[in-house]
Amino acid sequence: MDIKNEELLGKIGISDEMLLICANHSCLSCKGVKAMGDVMNMAISIPGLEITAGRGIRLSRQDKKITLEVFVIVEYGTQIPTLAWELQRKIMDDLEIITDSEITEINIHVQGVAYGD
Repeated sequence: MDIKNEELLGKIGISDEMLLICANHSCLSCKGVKAMGDVMNMAISIPGLEITAGRGIRLSRQDKKITLEVFVIVEYGTQIPTLAWELQRKIMDDLEIITDSEITEINIHVQGVAYGD
C-alpha cells in the first residue's frame, strides 16, 4: 500500500489517556512499586504544550516529544535508584512499541515507602 492510499484511509492516533494507561500498567508490573502516587496539578499554561495527568503520571506533549513525570510509592526494602532505572527502561520500552513519538524524559518521583501489606 502506498502513502497516497494511506492518506485516503485516514489517520490513526493514540490518545494521551491511552499512553497514561500503558505507562501505569508498566509501573505497577515492576517489582517494588506498591502503588501510584498523587499527581500534583500544574497551574501553568505554556503555548504549544499539552499536559494530561492521571493515575500517578503526568504526561506533557510538545510537538511529537513526550515527557513523563511518574509518581510512585515503593515497598519497604526496595533499592530506589535501581527501581527508578528499571521503571524508566520499562516505560520507555512499552511506550515505544505503541507510539511513534519521541520520549524525551521519564522522571521518577518517589512519594513514599509502604510498610507491610
